[in-house]
Amino acid sequence: MSHPNQEWETPFCDACSCTKISCMGFWWPCGVLQKTHNMLQGKEPSAWGGLCCGFTAINMFVPPCGCILSWKQRDKIKKEYHLEDSCVKDIFGNLCCICCAVVQQHNEVEKRIKKAGPNKEGYVRSNGMQARPQGY
Repeated sequence: MSHPNQEWETPFCDACSCTKISCMGFWWPCGVLQKTHNMLQGKEPSAWGGLCCGFTAINMFVPPCGCILSWKQRDKIKKEYHLEDSCVKDIFGNLCCICCAVVQQHNEVEKRIKKAGPNKEGYVRSNGMQARPQGY
């Protein structure tokens, strides 16, 4: 079944708002990229991980190419939530303002996970491990 494309709920320039994630996006965009990636995977939204390291490594050697990771994640978000598609707009957005791009992605995923409620696949902290006797 085909779903109609929806609009993004979060504006592209949402990074201009003074929030913790906006500041993090400005100073540490790879951390925001990693947090969003983890939320999409249903994991704890931690800022540390392989995507963050890859983004940093790529940006050290070929700065514009770091945007490719953000652009690929953006594509995944668009497919997951059936968002409007504009490849050219996405590429230019990532090249011109990577901070805005990663903050928009993070805020969009966070809003949609909250909207879906606790039954939707997403990060839910467990109550810890419990030992149970084995049945023989």
